[in-house]
Amino acid sequence: MTHARFASRLLQVTAFTLMPFFYGCGSSDSSAPAVLSADMDIDTLLQQGEELYSQNCATCHYGGGGGGQNPSLFTSSIVKGSPEGLMKVILQGQRGVSMVDGRKLNGIMPAQAYLNDVEVAAIATYVRREFGKVEEPVQPAVVARFRQK
Repeated sequence: MTHARFASRLLQVTAFTLMPFFYGCGSSDSSAPAVLSADMDIDTLLQQGEELYSQNCATCHYGGGGGGQNPSLFTSSIVKGSPEGLMKVILQGQRGVSMVDGRKLNGIMPAQAYLNDVEVAAIATYVRREFGKVEEPVQPAVVARFRQK
């Protein structure tokens, strides 16, 4: 392989690898209201959450099974734990070494703070139900209170 082809290929691989960090693993549709005063219906949260997961999370987490340096959401104690733990990771991101399912991972989950309260609640509800088998929904008001801490 020539030096020029190698450099071109290296640039392509680097750009593809770093793209999620610059674009936050997806984009958000800001047309959803930031906060609702009443609790949202769980079916609405799940429907919106599935869409938003596909747009903002699936690039790195795939179908929840993880891959490479991305942990499986099916076995994640964060997904199965308190809503606050999951909201923290979604909004603030996570970096550094961690042990997941006996595997040592050293990756970066970029903060998704650009998502509004409804979007975070929908994603958290969908992820907890789909991958963690947790029935309790996360409401936008809970996300709003968490942001204020």
